[in-house]
Amino acid sequence: MHRQLILLLVGAWAILSTIACGQNPTSKARTRYNDGIAWMASGDLEAASDSFIDARNTAGGDQNVRYSAAFNLGMLHVRKADDLELSEPEKSLQELAQARHWFQDAARVRSDDQDSRANLQIVDRKMQVLSDQINQGDNKLEALLDAAIESERGLRDQVRVLMEEVKAAGTEADPIEFRKAFSALAVQERELMAKVGTVSDLAADELAGLDGQVEEEMEQQDRIRQVQLRNLDAYLQSARVAIDDTRRALRKLDTKKSHSRATAALADLKRAREQLLDPITALKAVAQDQDLLLQHTGAKMALSNQELVMPGEETASSRVPAWLSADHLADRQKDAMDRASQILAQFQAAANAPPPEDPSSVDPQTARSLEMAGKALPFLETSVAAMAVAHEKLQEESLEIALERESDAMRDLLRAIEHFSDLRNLIELSYGEQLAVVALPDPSADAEALAKMTTEDRTKEGTEASSRNSDRLNRMRGLIEQELAQAKAKQGEEATPEALKSVEQTYGMAETHRAATEASLVQLTELFTAIAAQQALEAGAKSPLELAREGQKELEELRRIFYTIVEHLKELHRDQSETYDETGTVAAGDDEDRPATLPLIATAQTKYAQLADALASALEKQADAAAQSEDPKAAQEAQKFASAAVEVRAALDAMKSASSTLDGAVAQLDTLSADLSPVLEDQPVAIEHIAAAIQILEPPEEEEQDQEDQEGEQEQEQEDEMTKEQAEKRLQEIRDREAARQEEREEAQRVQSGGVDKDW
Repeated sequence: MHRQLILLLVGAWAILSTIACGQNPTSKARTRYNDGIAWMASGDLEAASDSFIDARNTAGGDQNVRYSAAFNLGMLHVRKADDLELSEPEKSLQELAQARHWFQDAARVRSDDQDSRANLQIVDRKMQVLSDQINQGDNKLEALLDAAIESERGLRDQVRVLMEEVKAAGTEADPIEFRKAFSALAVQERELMAKVGTVSDLAADELAGLDGQVEEEMEQQDRIRQVQLRNLDAYLQSARVAIDDTRRALRKLDTKKSHSRATAALADLKRAREQLLDPITALKAVAQDQDLLLQHTGAKMALSNQELVMPGEETASSRVPAWLSADHLADRQKDAMDRASQILAQFQAAANAPPPEDPSSVDPQTARSLEMAGKALPFLETSVAAMAVAHEKLQEESLEIALERESDAMRDLLRAIEHFSDLRNLIELSYGEQLAVVALPDPSADAEALAKMTTEDRTKEGTEASSRNSDRLNRMRGLIEQELAQAKAKQGEEATPEALKSVEQTYGMAETHRAATEASLVQLTELFTAIAAQQALEAGAKSPLELAREGQKELEELRRIFYTIVEHLKELHRDQSETYDETGTVAAGDDEDRPATLPLIATAQTKYAQLADALASALEKQADAAAQSEDPKAAQEAQKFASAAVEVRAALDAMKSASSTLDGAVAQLDTLSADLSPVLEDQPVAIEHIAAAIQILEPPEEEEQDQEDQEGEQEQEQEDEMTKEQAEKRLQEIRDREAARQEEREEAQRVQSGGVDKDW
């Protein structure tokens, strides 16, 4: 199998390399493509990848370049996968998934290309074999599900492209000329059905083993796994039905139904994957949806009560957008409730299990997770109960009561999540709360909600918020001690005194800032209490705003010690990928479906742009701070942060562009159906740049080296200089590409409007 793939790829490469002899050889895209061929021949796969991606992105209407660049990117990732197969099989599987993506892209450009489709089948089989090897004995269902999700997402995208091709050809009633393309996609879906069947069989085998145990003797983690697998099986069976429906629709040349059922299959596979997430990650996803639901229910009630001014209107309006219906809000509440209930079932299973006979046999991390699940259980129960009432009231259109229950559900959901927080998450929660405390006495805060609050309301809210943060800071003390002990143990018996001293200084500094924050909160609570009681304050006493800002400053120092931007980038990457899927569904669906989901997508896209801006700023600050350090290693760290900031800024540009187009589309919902294709171009660009930033920031595995080896030091210096040059080159290339894309869009808008540039 491996030999067949390489022979096929090399043969295709020889043919594709002749593109340099084609027409328009001086175009930038073709020049970059030929650069990629040269880099690939020399063995520099990273440079080749950059060149091919540039060629693909700047090819415009040059279908030869678009196809050839995508095909060679597929070959490139196969080579990477081959190199990693023995040493790092999971990374090899990821590279194969990338190869599959690019071969699919090539097949989309040339729907009649047999080489791309043949390679897709070979890569699929190779991924299946490798997945089986990875999961042998471990039952890592996560890796198999991730591969299935990627496959279904790719197929759904191909169906969307096929829909556009059929529409452009005017053969929607009988697309017989596209039968070959439909058939190829149906074959892919049949193969995916087999993959999902493999996952289902593995899960069923594991579940059968758990079901065969004596219930009274089952451990807590086994009970949780049992619930997870049962929920997983339900979603997998639903996904298999949707996949089979997709295959049948493709056989019948029905693009609309094919896309609809492929979207449903993708959603079910994602829900199946969610069952295997750790509870805090799954609960955070539910909390995000619940928070957005809360905002939209509030907006609907304000519009209904003529309390909210719509864009472009000078006075309050009772006009409620068509998409903001009570039924739509009720459906979203039910979805959040069902997902929270599934996590609740896991917690209840753990709580009902007898304690282990030997507590020392349970590893500390598992023991802590189970303990936290027990503490979070009451909050999650009340949250689900509040969601049930909110769902009922939304169906009855009792918005005021529904909003109250949604708020209760959100509050208790956050309390449940907080019990799972590690030190860093607890710091983030405290910092977010502290920002709200600062806003209460801040005269510059002009938020509408704050403007309506009385002094009494502000004082009460400030007291309660400070109390919540005091409780968090008290819990932080134990977590700091716990992490310090773990960090020392990780150093091992051979740790040098200097290394141990460094660890102790880090956590000692963290405790200093924690204690200082706690002290400021105690003073602030006392001050709020005195103000509420209308007591006279001492002359020269600090104001609430001064004390609140002191606490904020200390927490910022605490964040700086433990803050890991790469985790936020990974979450942003996941969220942006999810929104890309949703945008594709809306773009290919009926116009009548747009009002219900397009505003949600636009809101999410705006939020991602704001987060990307904040992350880029944080990276730039870290780069500046590292550059000012006298530590020789700091220069390399500064360059790493700066390079990552460049990638995030590039992602931000694409996100802003997507957000602008989406906002325009939402504004036109009542009049016409806007073209979402620019969004579907911008979002993958943003995803690509965020992934590049993550790759830069992920620390490589440390290799042993001789620090006294002068030749090694010289090579390192040369490598650092190359890194700097590459970063500067990368930044310029990104700027050039973004400028070119902007020019193309402006030109397209001028042509579409029939206008010309004015001569002022």
